[in-house]
Amino acid sequence: MFVRQSTRRRRHKPAKPNPSFPLTPHNNGQWCKKIRGKIRFFGIWEEPEAALENYLRVAADLHAGREPRSSTISAEGLTVKQVCNHYLTYQHRRSQAGEIGPRWFEDCRTVLDNFVSFAAPGRLASDLAPDDFLRYRQRLSRQGLTGRKGLGVYALTRAITVVRSMLKYAYEMNLIDNPIKYGKTFVQPSSTLKRKSRRAAELANGKRMFEAREVRSLIEKAKRPLRALILLGINGGFGNTDCASLTLSAIDWDRGIIEFARPKTGIERVVPLWPETHQVLQQVRQTRSEPAREDAEGLLFLTDSGKAWVRQYVHPGEDGSIKKVVNVDTVERTICLIACSPAAAGRKAE
Repeated sequence: MFVRQSTRRRRHKPAKPNPSFPLTPHNNGQWCKKIRGKIRFFGIWEEPEAALENYLRVAADLHAGREPRSSTISAEGLTVKQVCNHYLTYQHRRSQAGEIGPRWFEDCRTVLDNFVSFAAPGRLASDLAPDDFLRYRQRLSRQGLTGRKGLGVYALTRAITVVRSMLKYAYEMNLIDNPIKYGKTFVQPSSTLKRKSRRAAELANGKRMFEAREVRSLIEKAKRPLRALILLGINGGFGNTDCASLTLSAIDWDRGIIEFARPKTGIERVVPLWPETHQVLQQVRQTRSEPAREDAEGLLFLTDSGKAWVRQYVHPGEDGSIKKVVNVDTVERTICLIACSPAAAGRKAE
């Protein structure tokens, strides 16, 4: 057996441009330096000055044991669009880990899409000034996020919170060198404005609450399990999501007590059940539908099709990001049907 002699000629390593040049030529054709036990590469032999520039830009971080800032960050800084994408990536990871809900991520994405459109995608984030935030707040108040209707005080509060949180994140993560100044105007609406807004809505549409006689009427008309949901609302202050998230294991059936943390905040609460509430919950357990999905197996309340009464459908994009979130609240829809039409009381919840 004969071994074929390689026809490749080994390249001769170049000499350093000067004695003080800190880099060494590597066999792979690049300038390198061993830093903290690891060989780092900075550029090809033919361009020693560019390799030296690359080394000097990251030398302090590497010698200190820190990974240098991403090479995608230009000398001028990140653009508004790039900063928003960094923040949305961070929030998407939090959503996947269960730290925030998909609905909040969708709110962040909607607001930041609008902000990027207003500020211009290619504009440097560090160039944003108080006057920009004054004009953006005015735009939100006049046109909102869709260009058709201005935001109310609560939606405006949410939009301002998202933008400020994004820029705070950018500064704390070294995406921008200095904190952004918002001026005096880009702040959440005051408590006074919120009270006035709520009062104006109540004068125009009435208070969004049921009187005692209306609640009794709803209980009489409702069938299981909706009757149990209504009783939980007045017995324990449960909201729609609270009821939909209630698990079988959270109820002490012998003592008639619910020990169930609030889904949003995690705050513990103990609710002694009224006899009528306890009785109807036991009936719900006995006639409960078969779960349609694995995540519904431990829930007490299921629709006739085996789904949670309040649920979210997350539509992913091609890159795996959250493209759209659809919220389905069967509790609210069914109660509205009963309140508007007694004949609807017997309709099934899908």
